[in-house]
This record gives sequence, structure tokens and C-alpha cells, in this order.
Amino acid sequence: MANVFSLILVLATLVTGIVWALDKFVWAPKRQLKIDAAAANAGDEIDAEVLNSVAPQPVWVEQTASLFPVIALIMVFRSFIYEPFQIPSGSMMPTLLVGDFILVEKFSYGLRDPVFRHKLVENGEPERGDVVVFKYPLNQTSITLNVLSVCLVILFATVRTNKFVLLLKVHRIACLCH
Repeated sequence: MANVFSLILVLATLVTGIVWALDKFVWAPKRQLKIDAAAANAGDEIDAEVLNSVAPQPVWVEQTASLFPVIALIMVFRSFIYEPFQIPSGSMMPTLLVGDFILVEKFSYGLRDPVFRHKLVENGEPERGDVVVFKYPLNQTSITLNVLSVCLVILFATVRTNKFVLLLKVHRIACLCH
């Protein structure tokens, strides 16, 4: 689900950015040429309000172009700086309760592109005691499950317990999940 939202956010940013760029560099100059031609034909007898009605900016272009900076800011913030997560289970009690919301720093262990999750910049490795959020690797359904856990052991050490044990070779950390 998180990848779907990221994909929608990236596509919305691209579409609104294209409309904004087309308006700024193609459509607005053409509108201005029409306004200038109308002003030259009318002389000094016409006011600015009437001139703007000669070639108005379409409402859909105005609204789409005005959404571009907002959607772009949200995409950059959510993809590269912080992302909100909801605590799915009671494994972190008593400090984090089921249903609590947390903001996760996205740049602590490196930057990833928002859609394909390829690492763009290497920034660090998890350390013992870090609270980490990761994608559940053994999930067989199409729904992506985010798991919140505490980093217990670094560099492929094994942890044995009566509860669920998970060894993430990709991230070089072992996390204990309840």
C-alpha cells in the first residue's frame, strides 16, 4: 500500500509539474501576445481587467498549476525526509502503543527513490538499540506489511527465542518481532 501511495504521489507531481511548465513557458506567453494585440488595437481606452478577459487562464490550468508546489513539497518531505507510520502491534509496549503514530527519519540509513526503493545515497547502518521500520520480507500477499522493531544484533548474529525470529540478510541486521 505504501508503494502505491508513493507511485500516486510521484505521478501527481509529474502531471501537475507538466501542466505548470506548459502554462509558464507555452500558454502564458501566447495569452500575453493576444492581450498585447488587443491592447494595440484598442489603444489606451481599455483597462487591464478587460484585457485579461481577452485571453483568460483556464480554471483547470490555474488550479492544477497551483497544486504543483504543494504536491512536490509533500512528495519530497514524505519520500526523503520523514514518513508517518502507525504502530501495528504491541511489541514495543509500554513505550509505543498499538495505534500510535510515529515519524520515521528516511535519511538515517540512506536515501531511496520513492517508487522502486533503490538506494541513492548511502548514509549509515543500523546500530544496536535503534528502532527500525522495514518491509516484512516473508509476506506472501500483495499487501506490503511494515514492521516496527528494535535492532538487537548486527552482522548476521543469530537470536533464538520462543517468539518469532527474523534475520534480515539484506539489511545486515537481526530484529526480534513479537
